[in-house]
Amino acid sequence: MKDFSNKKIKIVISIWPGIGDVVFTTPALRILRKKMPNSHITALVWSKGGKEVLSNNPNIDEIINGSNIKITTLIAKLKNYDIGIQCSQPVQFIFQLAKIKKRISFNGNPLWWAYPVSSNEFHSTEYYLQAIDKIDDTIMRDNYKWDIFPTPNDNDIAKKLLNGLHPPIIAIHPGARNNKNKKWSKNKFISLCKALSEKANILLIGGKADYKLCHYIATQTKATNIAGKLTLLQTAALIKKCNLFIGHASGPTYLANAVGTPIVAILGPDNPVNFGPIGENVKIITPKLKCAPCLHFYRNFCWGLRIRYIPICRAMRSITVEEVLQTCHHLLNP
Repeated sequence: MKDFSNKKIKIVISIWPGIGDVVFTTPALRILRKKMPNSHITALVWSKGGKEVLSNNPNIDEIINGSNIKITTLIAKLKNYDIGIQCSQPVQFIFQLAKIKKRISFNGNPLWWAYPVSSNEFHSTEYYLQAIDKIDDTIMRDNYKWDIFPTPNDNDIAKKLLNGLHPPIIAIHPGARNNKNKKWSKNKFISLCKALSEKANILLIGGKADYKLCHYIATQTKATNIAGKLTLLQTAALIKKCNLFIGHASGPTYLANAVGTPIVAILGPDNPVNFGPIGENVKIITPKLKCAPCLHFYRNFCWGLRIRYIPICRAMRSITVEEVLQTCHHLLNP
């Protein structure tokens, strides 16, 4: 093992823009800090949300949002970095132009985005950890716990929102960013909310893009729509105070997992081995159709892009309200 512990080196790690992918990378950041406690670690993110999710993370020293600056400016910022780690879309050319000597990728196949990777049996978190292994060819693991660090102010805002609500409190995120075929039917969410609201308070959460969907569900049920009212860290703080979370393979589900709230995850095309929430008090509901799952960890990136453009998933449609409701009751009444 090469000894990096006493060297002041500069490391940049590029992370996918999706909230889930950012959360998945946090154990890798934790291990990176343990391996190189005196290094300067920069997280290169590609979205505003990614930057927020990593706010207050003690395992990084700096965050650069690559989506906000020109490539030439980014290259200039990365000059004099010693190690560049790619846990994102291809950025090796940026690392090369910045003259970063040691360049590492989560996948050794340079054309992973065009044809299948050879192995696909691990969670995304493990693949990102394997990129950290390549720094010194040494495997170091603690656990797969995901990190999120809401501030005291975030916790206060969440507490005020929940003031007066009696448990059980259930947070539901019916959206899934840009991927329509990851979403369960809004009518099924309406039926689920009606059944659960007989004995629980229901909060519909999400970003501004989820407001319209959450508003529609709220008008048909006793659920309360708070979509678009909270930041990501405030959302995490609120979910932590809830008794149950229900969602898809989407950002809020992984925030719920990070703060330890029991989860019912409804997954259609996503492979739960690669993208599911992990740990105790997690129940993943998947279709029983042979076509599912069809989306795997970068088995073929180009094939995976179809999720953005094909809005219908027959497998997701096959999941019933009764399945989800029964699982919710099981977690609420263990």
